[in-house]
Amino acid sequence: VYVKKEEMVRHFKWHKKREESLQHGFMRYSPMDNCKSKFGTCTHNGRQTHYHCIQAGCDKVYISTSDVQMHANYHRKDSAIIHEGFQRFRATEDCGTTACQFYGQRTTHFHCRRSGCNFTFKNKADMEKHKTYHQKDEILSKDGFKKFMKYENCLFTNCKYAKISNHIHCIRPGCDYVLHSTAQLYSHKRKHERRDFE
Repeated sequence: VYVKKEEMVRHFKWHKKREESLQHGFMRYSPMDNCKSKFGTCTHNGRQTHYHCIQAGCDKVYISTSDVQMHANYHRKDSAIIHEGFQRFRATEDCGTTACQFYGQRTTHFHCRRSGCNFTFKNKADMEKHKTYHQKDEILSKDGFKKFMKYENCLFTNCKYAKISNHIHCIRPGCDYVLHSTAQLYSHKRKHERRDFE
């Protein structure tokens, strides 16, 4: 309850500023607010206006609005990367995957998040190339084929091309043909289509 108009205006501005900070993913606390219930050991509590990041797993706190905006960009970029099917791990973050070639190296790197894919890389430019690989793989799968790069584990038992060269398996029932280039795809697919037609 407010008696003076100035107090009412000040409180309205407090709500407005908090709403604005929430749009960036931060909870704003003024010196009169107590943040200890949510952020127990905060050194800024009761001393100055500050902003706590409310993204899951993030404990960042800032006193500068420009730092808030920069940090919000960090989360926006991460969301865009996740939307593309990847996850970024900064040098200060542990990816938690002991099989990762960059595990424990304190280097920024990326993991593909698609099921069954363990691809990891450091160069962000490889992201688009790997995304294209999965798009092509989906098209191949619809046509009855599965491609394996030489760095991948071939899922076909006793495959003599596994870990040696890039190759493509026909995945149609009863066919164990292995192709060595995409140029062979069309003729092999036509062979199956002719058999199905007959």
